[in-house]
Amino acid sequence: MNFSAISDKTLVGKLLRSPLDLIPRNTVVPILQGSLKGRKWIVGSSNHGCWLGSYEYDKRLAFERVVGDGGVVFDIGAHVGFYTLLASVLVGPSGKVIAFEPVPRNVRYLQAHLRINHVSNVELIEAAVSDRMGVASFDESPGNSTGHLACGGSLRVKTVALDQLI
Repeated sequence: MNFSAISDKTLVGKLLRSPLDLIPRNTVVPILQGSLKGRKWIVGSSNHGCWLGSYEYDKRLAFERVVGDGGVVFDIGAHVGFYTLLASVLVGPSGKVIAFEPVPRNVRYLQAHLRINHVSNVELIEAAVSDRMGVASFDESPGNSTGHLACGGSLRVKTVALDQLI
């Protein structure tokens, strides 16, 4: 069920979401549906749709159709690890996920999600993907999932170029 399809702008959406604010931010809960059902998630790491199993519902379903056993996935801008975890499950033990994330807060949550789910087929690279190796300015933006490389960014991050890594 796509819980996230219920707009948070409507009265019904606000009423349905209000109890979620009572859950302490560091609570570890099981993901309720989808390919990640039963895996563990930290409530305050991202929006509630992640552990409800409805985060980016249609994109998740498309991702699940495309990624298969034994595959290799590059998760560029891994954020706190929703798609990293999903890819890890989908590629299975014979596959590999390489997750790129430059923001320290996101990296901490991503590492925690990998640890609490006993994930062993993910390599985390703490850097932003760019056209060159080096260091660049990064704008974290108001939300923790919309950051990007930007000349005026306040965070200095390591950058990697995929063609040089491969």
